[in-house]
Amino acid sequence: MRRLASSLLLTLLASARCVSLDAQQIPPECAAWDDVQETRDFLVELVTSSNPEDQAARADYRLPAVTAGGVVIVTDAQICKNAARLFYEGVEPNEQRYLVHVARVGTVYVVTEPHRRVGEWQAFDGYDSTLTQSIASFAG
Repeated sequence: MRRLASSLLLTLLASARCVSLDAQQIPPECAAWDDVQETRDFLVELVTSSNPEDQAARADYRLPAVTAGGVVIVTDAQICKNAARLFYEGVEPNEQRYLVHVARVGTVYVVTEPHRRVGEWQAFDGYDSTLTQSIASFAG
């Protein structure tokens, strides 16, 4: 899992094409996943794996166990806008915002953006099915 996360990080940094927005602007849509397929692959591995380490991480992150088909890329503009609003909640007013990547994993939403880091890792936030409550923050 760590090797996959490291590979994911390097690929994201090398290939992400993010749209920069004015500070405080809520992104109007989701970013395309074309350049961050590895992010989706990371999520799929995490939520489908029978590896005890991945199962423990999944439980910590409050993500459901689903099949690969249960990880769905979100393109709905309203869902993306709501997800971005939550994702950037508490961010300093002058901090740059970018289009977010949103995936529905079973009944929860996972949101990420390649510029948002926790140390060397990509930051992810998980939200409930109504996009009203944060359920977890994690990095991978």
